[in-house]
Amino acid sequence: MSGVFSCSSLISLTRVFAGFSKFREDLKGMGNKKKAAATFIRLVSTAGTGFFYVKRKPTKMIEKLEFRKYDPRVNRHVLFKEAKMK
Repeated sequence: MSGVFSCSSLISLTRVFAGFSKFREDLKGMGNKKKAAATFIRLVSTAGTGFFYVKRKPTKMIEKLEFRKYDPRVNRHVLFKEAKMK
């Protein structure tokens, strides 16, 4: 009699699958717990033009970034300093 289940075995099977689905619901958010390895920062021109670059910075780096980059609004290379993203 293959394919025939008793009522008690069907009930126990549904309990097993119901428990498994609850377990899977608990595991859904498990992969999102890691902290991001890098964040985005703004490099704002010190010439006061408001021009900025966006750069990725590792979260473990604690010092502020400064670069000499091109500012097209003043047609020169100027110092760009790190600022937070808005």
